[in-house]
Amino acid sequence: FVCGSTTSTNLLTLNTGSGASNTNNGSSDAFVFRIDQDLSSLVWMRNYGGSGSDRASIMLHEPTTGDLYVGGNTSSTNFPTVSPRQATRGGSSAGFLQRLTGTGSTTWSSYFSSATSQNASLLCMEFNTAKDQLFFGGVTSGLNSANITSGAYDTGHNGSNDFYVARMGIDQTFVAGTYVGGSSNEVNMMGLN
Repeated sequence: FVCGSTTSTNLLTLNTGSGASNTNNGSSDAFVFRIDQDLSSLVWMRNYGGSGSDRASIMLHEPTTGDLYVGGNTSSTNFPTVSPRQATRGGSSAGFLQRLTGTGSTTWSSYFSSATSQNASLLCMEFNTAKDQLFFGGVTSGLNSANITSGAYDTGHNGSNDFYVARMGIDQTFVAGTYVGGSSNEVNMMGLN
């Protein structure tokens, strides 16, 4: 399984039968595909997004169920959501989280909303030990208040960009969210374990 973003408008033409589309919905679309282990054939491909810029930046595979958990960021106000925890972008850009089946069908798809006029990117993600919750994080200039919880380590945005770390059930039950950062700029969160 691979994820990223694409600006291509000929994915279906070049990958007939993959499930891809020849449409680019905005400046870039999220892009997820599965290729077999010996790299000899494409199993399926999906490209999707809203009217803005959409990028899948992290993905987890749960081998027992075969499900995929995809995270990224979007500037689209019409990113495709399915049974979302948060149905709107909030600010200028937001994170997104999705649960896909191993065949690429969407179980749920949601924004991880930023605050009004602010930005958020989702960059890192990991399962808890039981694989029934996701820990995820990224960079933000301010999150929707529903994404920061009372009693968390740091409930106030500190500087230009802060890191954030959140915890949510694989059914989208939100557990906790906190900021981590100083008065200047935190960038490029690279890992979360």
